[in-house]
Amino acid sequence: MAPSYKKRNFYKGDPLSVHISADAKTTITKKLGHSISNNENIHLVIHAGSWFSMNSEGNYSLIGCTVSPAFDYTDCELAPPNWEPDNK
Repeated sequence: MAPSYKKRNFYKGDPLSVHISADAKTTITKKLGHSISNNENIHLVIHAGSWFSMNSEGNYSLIGCTVSPAFDYTDCELAPPNWEPDNK
């Protein structure tokens, strides 16, 4: 989790699933890719304070990230391994 907004841009490869939790309890999944007819987006904004994870739906997904305000490693918090939102 970080206080910056993150814009993910899809460039090439297989679709990418982005799992987002704004409240650490529920998760929504958005798709990055080139197929609008399959509900894929070429870019996606992840709001500040949200947890997120991503996985490629194939061999690879080439993406980029734009962060605003500027990224600072001291603001970055990683979840413990295998952490998932409490979907109860």
